Amino acid sequence: MKKLIIVLLLLIYITGCDESPSISDDFRNDPYTNVMLIVNEGLYGQNNSTLTLYSTSKDEVTQQIYYTQNEGKRLGDTANDAEIFGNKAYIAVTQSNKIEVIGLDDYKTLGYIDFGEDSAPREITIVSETEAYVTCLGKNELCKFNPTSMEVIASVGVGQQPEGVAVSNGHIFVANSGYSADSTVYVINQSNFTVTDTIVITKNPRFVLKDLSGDIIVVASGVYDGVGEGGVYKISSTNLEITDFIKIDKNPGECAVDGEYLYVANSDGLHKIDITNFSGYDGNNIIASSFDVNPTNGVIYSVHYYAVNNTLFVGNAKDFTQNGEVVEISLTGEELNRFECGLNPGTIVSVN
Repeated sequence: MKKLIIVLLLLIYITGCDESPSISDDFRNDPYTNVMLIVNEGLYGQNNSTLTLYSTSKDEVTQQIYYTQNEGKRLGDTANDAEIFGNKAYIAVTQSNKIEVIGLDDYKTLGYIDFGEDSAPREITIVSETEAYVTCLGKNELCKFNPTSMEVIASVGVGQQPEGVAVSNGHIFVANSGYSADSTVYVINQSNFTVTDTIVITKNPRFVLKDLSGDIIVVASGVYDGVGEGGVYKISSTNLEITDFIKIDKNPGECAVDGEYLYVANSDGLHKIDITNFSGYDGNNIIASSFDVNPTNGVIYSVHYYAVNNTLFVGNAKDFTQNGEVVEISLTGEELNRFECGLNPGTIVSVN
């Protein structure tokens, strides 16, 4: 009798402790409809990056989706970026020196692209089925790879600790942050993969985006000296010259574009800038303050424009040691939704 009780207690314990998440049948039948993928970078050196899924149509959150769908396998150490191309997600896992490739029908791994020891792949842009690029801040290189065959094709040296990258009008634009020591944007010829120009801006250029015309928007965070003088630059993708600039203090960083407007965060909150004529910024045009997004504490750690709902998804890292959260807001700053995610939500992308 005593053995039976012990067995029953063990069964209850095992059942009660099984908190592994799973994809609902509803989601399995319609995996592409209005789904956000949140890449939680975890903590450096802890091998604890995770993925969170959020269905905007069903208001359904699924945590640890990679771990669950891959029989307990970990994604890796410090996942920093994700690109969706076709029915696959490409995730740069910086300290694991790889891009993990997963299928979007079941979120199972399809393998990974190995960039070599200390390469530290950071930001990805995919041009076609055979052409893609990733900045490798560990080697101060831009690497070209084939997203279909998952092979590294070539690399070219760039500035210090390259981060953001974008392709437009036959040019590849790479922001060299130098961990706030560099101040250059390298321009690389797309056809022959050689550096052709160097554009000097404010220190710590980190983010590279495109506007509706194909011109390049660069956000530079500046030096972390208490003033944090950074700025937003517009660079012509045809003549490779700076055409507009707005100075922003308090280390501007995480950002997103909706085509006409740039939404960029500094320590005060989220600002809205008209990038068709670089107007609308006076330091007080905050559509969501840091307190609105982080009522207990924290930092705006990612920003994503969601075209389906015409809203913004903002990642809150809180204190960097506990699970973060994602806040959906309108383009005027009204909070629409809030849900928990993993540790340090550094990237948010739309699956559909």
